[in-house]
Amino acid sequence: MGFLNKNVLLITVILIMKVECLLESSFPLTVLPLHFQENPKNHMRIYYSDKSILNQFKYDGYAPLNSSISTSSFGLATPDTDCEVIDTLCPQLTQVFHVTVNGSPRLVGWNELKDNDTMDIVEEAGYVASWPGYCGTSNGALVELFSPLMNAYRYATSNEDILIARWNADRQFWRPTKVIGYLFNASDPVRTVHYPFNSIRPLENVAFNKILLRLRPIIRVKSASGLVAFTTKFGENNRLRDYKFDKVFNISLIDETTNLTVIQDACGKMRLVYEFSNPFTMSYRLKFSDDDPNEEGSFFFSYHSFSYN
Repeated sequence: MGFLNKNVLLITVILIMKVECLLESSFPLTVLPLHFQENPKNHMRIYYSDKSILNQFKYDGYAPLNSSISTSSFGLATPDTDCEVIDTLCPQLTQVFHVTVNGSPRLVGWNELKDNDTMDIVEEAGYVASWPGYCGTSNGALVELFSPLMNAYRYATSNEDILIARWNADRQFWRPTKVIGYLFNASDPVRTVHYPFNSIRPLENVAFNKILLRLRPIIRVKSASGLVAFTTKFGENNRLRDYKFDKVFNISLIDETTNLTVIQDACGKMRLVYEFSNPFTMSYRLKFSDDDPNEEGSFFFSYHSFSYN
């Protein structure tokens, strides 16, 4: 019996070594395509990698029975991906979660979620990569978009999706806020990923060595009496609460929270833009700080952004 137990143990060790050897050169991976459904009445969308997510929001207007399903050509690695892959071979994969924020669904990475008390986890969505090409990922990015007019989030997986939103085709104006990670090609949902897993280093990729800019679009609004105003913070400006959205220009200013020192080192000097209002003529305009504030009897608001000189 002792000899038999030793043989069994030896065979087990050999099998484990063979599995480890295989994992060092390749590993199996399952990709979950990213889907979304849109309510045709209110244009509310829900994005998901697993259909079970719909049950969490079916009473909130996100997935009515008559809504169509759209599927991206990209997806996330399944949450059931082998721990050996996540911990050893591809440690820089980013875990993405389905969460709810004040009842609204979002997709967020673990780094954003771990210290945020306003988000409630619904379910794991899967894994994305830190840069394209890492562990078999594609150039398709999971990009978060935000609409300041709707105070809601959407997601894009292609440049075409971003351009359509950026050019305000649906008059809701979705602007990119961050790249959550890089996705896998979903045309082959069950595949084998081969070594080298780290084939494209960050510094060699066009997605890196870039400056992160948070942009604020210039928005034109109108009052009931026909007065026109221009602003970059329409939803946050109480003085324009009686105005309604009219148009978004395809021109944006750089948000004042951006690291100005880094930008000016690379792009040159920038000028600060202020929002001025005249209480007598009721005019409201964007101006540079060195403009004559008495030109229209204007006074200064704290809302401001930067533009190139």
